[in-house]
Amino acid sequence: MPTTWIIAIDWDRNDNFTGTYDNITSLVTRADWTLGTRRPYQEVGEDSVLKLVLTNVDKRYSPENSLSPLFGKLVPYRPVRVQSNDGTLRTPLDRLD
Repeated sequence: MPTTWIIAIDWDRNDNFTGTYDNITSLVTRADWTLGTRRPYQEVGEDSVLKLVLTNVDKRYSPENSLSPLFGKLVPYRPVRVQSNDGTLRTPLDRLD
């Protein structure tokens, strides 16, 4: 089964990712990320980084567009959630061997 993804931005910073424009999955054309350690034997992890490229035909993600429903919310450090599902469900009691 192929892995499915859900990518959301909490524009209102209310910790629920359920706002009208929070789910951006269908607009993501590219996603790249790193999770701390980038080199073998690295003793201290670096900051995690997520880079997204979005379709912006309607200029929704253009900070200068005062007609955007996200006007005033396109600022740094908005919480982002990336979820994946590969079709398997593991519980804490599942054994890997």
